[in-house]
Amino acid sequence: SLQKTTFSLFDLIRELEELLKKKLSDKNLQMKILIDKTITLHADKIKIRQVLINLLDNAVKFTKEQGIITVSATKDNGKILISVQDNGIGIPYVEQSRIFERFYQVDKARTGEVEGTGLGLSIVKHIVEDHGGNIKLESELGKGSRFTVILPE
Repeated sequence: SLQKTTFSLFDLIRELEELLKKKLSDKNLQMKILIDKTITLHADKIKIRQVLINLLDNAVKFTKEQGIITVSATKDNGKILISVQDNGIGIPYVEQSRIFERFYQVDKARTGEVEGTGLGLSIVKHIVEDHGGNIKLESELGKGSRFTVILPE
């Protein structure tokens, strides 16, 4: 069950930036936050935090040294769109339709040493759907990925 409260999205992202500071620094990655400080969410903060940690952690893992990760949010027609974009390795088109399946992992030969359980994005999708939202992916091989979480305002 969801424990909804109202909270600042900007403050949550800044908290997560601090949490990821060492990982960002180790790869010399820049994180840009393009979020109006007035945007608030009425959602389960702990679960939305989990969604954003997963998306940001993946962006860090799959972005090469000196890359850029951009987190942005906008309001549109009663919805809040939160995007996590990187200029990393990207996801092959043929794999994009399966990326949110439980235990699915992109070919390890392509991702190098990066490993996981294949559960993160499945969990993200379920949390977002539990909030009445959805998530979409845009990705181009070798150019990066953008995950957009769409939640009711």
